[in-house]
Amino acid sequence: MNAQHTPMVVAAARALCKRAADECNVDFDDAWKVYGQEHLADAQSALDAAGAPDLLAALQGLDEAYCRAGAPTTQQERHEDRLRLMAARAAIAKATGTTS
Repeated sequence: MNAQHTPMVVAAARALCKRAADECNVDFDDAWKVYGQEHLADAQSALDAAGAPDLLAALQGLDEAYCRAGAPTTQQERHEDRLRLMAARAAIAKATGTTS
């Protein structure tokens, strides 16, 4: 059921399912078996709408840039790092509803 979903989506879906199971006073495992796909779809949609995939990609790019920060870099690498920083700022702004 979870093979095509990222760990973040699965964690969010399980949290949604747990809350629903608790509210309905039903067993979580039973609720997950029956409604797990729906919770996965809801979690994926919510995270997509919040810009989470863009944010994660931007942060990955920043991580790569910071790993290289101590090493001598070319002008091209510095330019790519600036672009990564701009992308990260834009993704954070989108995910948090602020301006970059």
